[in-house]
Amino acid sequence: MIGLLSRHRTAFTAAGIVLLGLFLRLIYLKQYMVSPLFFHILGPDTQEYDAWARRILVGQLLWTHVDIHAPLYPYYLALLYWLDNLQVYPVRLFQSAAALAAFLPLFGVLRRYYRRGVWTAAPLLYLLGAAIYTPLIFYTDELLSEALLLPLLCLALACLYRSDRSGRRARLGWLAAAGGLTGLAGICHPLSLAFPAAVGLFLLWRHCRCGSCRWLPALLFGLCCLLPVALVSGYNSGLEGRLVLIQKNGGYNFFLGNNPDATGGCYIWPGPAWDKVHGDADREAAARGISPDAYFLHQAGNFIVNHPLAWTELLAKKALYVWNARELAAGPDLPELRYFTSLMYASKALPGILMTFALGGLVLIFRYRRELWRGRYFLLLLLSGWLALTLTVTGGRYRLFLLPGVFFTGVWLLVYLIERRSWRLAAAVLGLSALAVWLPRPATDEVTEKNQAYTILGEAYLHAGNREAALAYLDAAEQGMSRWARSYNLLGSYYEDIQPELAERYYRKAIACNPGEAYSYMNLGNLYSKRNLTVIADSWFQQALHYGADNPQVLYNVGYFELQRGHRTRARELFKQALERRPNYREVLNALAVLSMLDNQPREALDWLHLALRLAPRNPGLMVNAAAAYASLGDLPQAEKWLQKALDRDPRFPAALALQRQLRGGK
Repeated sequence: MIGLLSRHRTAFTAAGIVLLGLFLRLIYLKQYMVSPLFFHILGPDTQEYDAWARRILVGQLLWTHVDIHAPLYPYYLALLYWLDNLQVYPVRLFQSAAALAAFLPLFGVLRRYYRRGVWTAAPLLYLLGAAIYTPLIFYTDELLSEALLLPLLCLALACLYRSDRSGRRARLGWLAAAGGLTGLAGICHPLSLAFPAAVGLFLLWRHCRCGSCRWLPALLFGLCCLLPVALVSGYNSGLEGRLVLIQKNGGYNFFLGNNPDATGGCYIWPGPAWDKVHGDADREAAARGISPDAYFLHQAGNFIVNHPLAWTELLAKKALYVWNARELAAGPDLPELRYFTSLMYASKALPGILMTFALGGLVLIFRYRRELWRGRYFLLLLLSGWLALTLTVTGGRYRLFLLPGVFFTGVWLLVYLIERRSWRLAAAVLGLSALAVWLPRPATDEVTEKNQAYTILGEAYLHAGNREAALAYLDAAEQGMSRWARSYNLLGSYYEDIQPELAERYYRKAIACNPGEAYSYMNLGNLYSKRNLTVIADSWFQQALHYGADNPQVLYNVGYFELQRGHRTRARELFKQALERRPNYREVLNALAVLSMLDNQPREALDWLHLALRLAPRNPGLMVNAAAAYASLGDLPQAEKWLQKALDRDPRFPAALALQRQLRGGK
């Protein structure tokens, strides 16, 4: 009876912890909604994942070129978009809640091992860590692969532990499931493949140490892991005509963490330095007849071979930085963005506290053989991930997949201290761990990081229509990052309608910074087109096409210019080229619909519009165009239906009101 009451009490406590975790996530989302980045997806990685998911939604089920990102997360994101009609709030909430729920099976695993004394608190503390750890909330609310990677690894860990307490046949099934989950994690983020590699070696060692080598469990686990990896790699290799694994840019990522200028983190940001590094690599690779990835790997290899002592020192730094109290930025997690909300800012110290306990627990747990066995798979994840990050590049986002192991060793040390067993030794280890976590100061360019964040926020505010905030951020970014074409182009875009002369000055500054970038020429073409200076606009657009013949944005803008001039055939040709390169280009789909209407082909227009509505199902302009197309076909009930949808979204939408008057006049 006492045991039953204890189980019920534990279950109620766990439910309370989960509710607390959900409450914190709702609080964070409410605060985050103030940011323009909540609804306007901009910034490194998030923008690319969003675009890929939208390409899937419009029918491009298989990618046509090898991307710099692994492919699984975009499909997950596309599924969420499809289920919730492209609403960002439910996607963010679901991702965050799913990541929290993924720790529940691990809570169950720990309950089987820790049932006596103060150790019964360990599973609840583990779950509490997942519920309140704010970096976990931040990253899983973003449109990033880690939002899927972490649940996959948590489930794989649960399957591995379940396999060890199952019969032979069921055990093989659980191992196959674990292998498949780690393989899916690999095509979500390739760095996580270090974990199944470690598990495979562990399974071989475990079953061969007694002399009778039973290799079937390790083989089955490995085959199930390799299956999704092999499918993606085979498809990518077919696209490229050479061996390409899960994604592009693997060579650059390795080079980023292994070169004479490496700091251990992501120290090269989009801007002049980024353009130079990648421009030089492209030229050298083309001259040697190799890929840029191969060039970067060659450069990193030269550094390792010619400077072994410097490389060893760099490895030691990176090994410490994995545990650092600071969340090193690696994309959309720049400090100015990560601490935008009061919840994240108030909990800045949490990573340092957790890492202090986790590192201390990792050191101390090796004194106890039974604890090593209990935490075997947690420790394999933690140690293999630590090694992978040390060999490549570290960052707050990249180390997120270590959290199941980090929570385990951190909670283990905390309960160990509460039990007061060898507390002096534990306190000494904890003190040394604190020094290792808090003292090292990774070299970061805080000015560049801040200006990167200001550029992203400025662009987001510009898209959101908050011009005052946009100008404040864009001005600050431009002053801090002179000689960056992107800053000048964004400022030109801001002034285009109110001070065209100043806009032109900024666009010309952008050309001076990077003469080979097509956007600046395109922007000048648009500027002169708005002034009805067609000849000058055409000359700028031709230069834009010269430098950006494959750029879908350039193709669309030139096509729109040609449409305005009445050159429908040329406009359609350019729009089709833009759509081939970016199937999720909503503006192009709408432009093709307009062209079809001008050519008196309303059915074709509806085909384009329905594709566009998949990408923007709440856009009143697209709804009005659909209503007009149905009216042209004589289908007035459908026309009224789509017109009413547009008016429901915006009762004062001018185009909707004009069409409504036209339809009623026709009646």
